[in-house]
Amino acid sequence: MKKNPNTSTIIAVLALVVILVGASNALAEDIICNDTFIGGTVNNVIAEDGCEMLGTIVTGNVWVEEEATVWFGGITVHGNFQTDGAYRVILTKWCYAQDDCLYSKVYGDVQMKNLLYNSGVYETYVGGNLQVEENEWLSIYRNFVEGNLQAYKNTGGMYIDSCTIGGNLQCFDNDPPPFWWCDRNTVSGSKEGQCSNLQYQDWPTGICWK
Repeated sequence: MKKNPNTSTIIAVLALVVILVGASNALAEDIICNDTFIGGTVNNVIAEDGCEMLGTIVTGNVWVEEEATVWFGGITVHGNFQTDGAYRVILTKWCYAQDDCLYSKVYGDVQMKNLLYNSGVYETYVGGNLQVEENEWLSIYRNFVEGNLQAYKNTGGMYIDSCTIGGNLQCFDNDPPPFWWCDRNTVSGSKEGQCSNLQYQDWPTGICWK
């Protein structure tokens, strides 16, 4: 006849579980990134000017500081990616060899606001919404967005191109209006505002990635 485990055995097992979970969490830490950072697993990231993060797994969120110029390639973010008032932000893939690339994935929202110069989100998976507001010149290219793609009050020019959007494509008060130039977007929901009939615009200096 099998005996039920006694109280001391149960307590010992639970204590071991707590120790193992604590050891696992200790492997991921919060960091301030202001230089090149390759690989690894971290908790939350505060990105300062000069941060170049490649192939890193972020279990929490990414926040980009004001006036920073940063580059994120092939990162995985389990929380949100946010910036307000940075100078330039690039979120894209990272090709560490000629034919070997890691694509960026953000399982929460991507929110980019008040960027000052030529920023972009390229070939990135977004599990939530992709929101861009009041930025100067922005490129949104070949992204897969599960939620909505929303572009409000951006200036200087912006293209939204070759994206697959599970929710709505919403564009309002952008000056000039957004355009596409490589391929049209695929939108499961509605196309609203300036993106209800997104226009083609030639861009002779641009390159359509394959």
